Amino acid sequence: MAGGSGSRMYPLSHAMPKCLLPVANRPLLEYQLDMLQRSHFTGVILVTTQSQAQKVNSYVQETYKGPLNVSVKVIPDENLGTCDALRLIKNDIKTDFLVISSDLVSDVL
Repeated sequence: MAGGSGSRMYPLSHAMPKCLLPVANRPLLEYQLDMLQRSHFTGVILVTTQSQAQKVNSYVQETYKGPLNVSVKVIPDENLGTCDALRLIKNDIKTDFLVISSDLVSDVL
């Protein structure tokens, strides 16, 4: 899930989605993608909002070089929770899944 506005991280998140904010010179999102790869996931549905879609898509298409198949799904900018966001992409979910917030850094495998 990469859809939050990052209001508590302002002004850092003013020009960049919080999932792309650097931590130790790497975007936050990269930590989740690396963790999923190490856990033998092969595909990722990355959910983001319309206002963040261009920058998130650009990162996935131009910067991310990992082996995961990352599909970006765009939802409206409305203040939706996780369950509503999942409901909007339910037809794209084909099997069991794991939800990870993109602003979380963890080393749990």
